[in-house]
Amino acid sequence: MEQITIRVFAKINLKLDITGTFDDGYHALNMDMASIDVFDVIKAYKALKSEVYMDGVLQDEKNTATKAVELLELAYGYPIKIEIEKHIPMKAGVGGSSADAAGVFYCYSKLYGVDTSHMTKLALSVGSDVVYMMKGGPATVKGRGEIVHPSEFIPLTMVIAQKSYGGETGQVYKKFDEVGRVVNDVIDLGNGKECFNVLEKPAESICEDILYTKNELAKYTDKVFMTGSGSAVIGIFNSEDEAKACVDKLDGYIFKKVIKTLPYGIKEI
Repeated sequence: MEQITIRVFAKINLKLDITGTFDDGYHALNMDMASIDVFDVIKAYKALKSEVYMDGVLQDEKNTATKAVELLELAYGYPIKIEIEKHIPMKAGVGGSSADAAGVFYCYSKLYGVDTSHMTKLALSVGSDVVYMMKGGPATVKGRGEIVHPSEFIPLTMVIAQKSYGGETGQVYKKFDEVGRVVNDVIDLGNGKECFNVLEKPAESICEDILYTKNELAKYTDKVFMTGSGSAVIGIFNSEDEAKACVDKLDGYIFKKVIKTLPYGIKEI
């Protein structure tokens, strides 16, 4: 195999809880994750020189996909060329950057025959969601993000809405340390699954549009929550028609879409 093309799908946090901190200051996570049908397209090629392009623009070391490529070449010695076509919204809490890094690890594994289980430490050093997103689908994720256990698939029809860009992830976690653990209304997903996000309050204090978006979605459904560290907000609906009707009424959003959960996080095309 000389090249591979994949779709790498965004994620949402159906639950995001913080149970403490480690000695190095990192937060101990307890999350229920799901993949959704919003994706980036990644083309990867065996190459003589490693390069990462996003929408045709060469990326530097600040890009998470570039970081992943640099770590992989340092560890295994093989260069790789990556071309990313972006569709996942950025600074939304749906893993846009982590998805691209996860896609790089997946493609590298396929092109060079390196087992992805050997890449966990490298993936975790790029981002806490990357280990999960290398497979995706329904999963419980704990620790710093390195403990991933597949869970039961819950089919959901939802609306995702992002009014504006939120705060940086580190900024939101810092605010969490100041505010403390606050659990907003808990959504019952059935089968003993609960949906809530302890980062909502700190994220709302940084980005007022999160609360505004929650209030707007609450006009159409009583099941509303923020994903990740924001700023995207999710509403759960009983039918696709209800979800479409909601999207049609939302004005002034940088991203809005009817979405569904998926049983996988990466698909070869």
